[in-house]
Amino acid sequence: MKTVFFTLAGLTALFAATIPEAPDAAALLKRSDGYRNAWPSFVTKIKISNFEAGKQDEEHMYLVYSRGSERVYVDFQSPQEKGRHLLMLGDDMWIYLPDTSRAVRITPLQRLTGNASNGDV
Repeated sequence: MKTVFFTLAGLTALFAATIPEAPDAAALLKRSDGYRNAWPSFVTKIKISNFEAGKQDEEHMYLVYSRGSERVYVDFQSPQEKGRHLLMLGDDMWIYLPDTSRAVRITPLQRLTGNASNGDV
């Protein structure tokens, strides 16, 4: 009986030593940001499709130029949005609409409107 107890105690100690510690939240966040911003600069095409009752309702296309996480330029490619441009420099954001004479600053309260936020694009 003593042999079984000591063996069981030894196995318990062995398994307890191999259980990894909980990961550090800050380290996980930094690692995930590394995947999101894997390159210092890139260009990508984004297509966002909206569906209503299982059928495609509308579609939006964007051409996104990014330099780091602080400088982003978005060219709206969809026919209904052609001529619009979005510029993000750090926390500052502007949009140019074809019917305006100059770019309009977007306040933080206006940033999460629409089907996808500007950060999603």
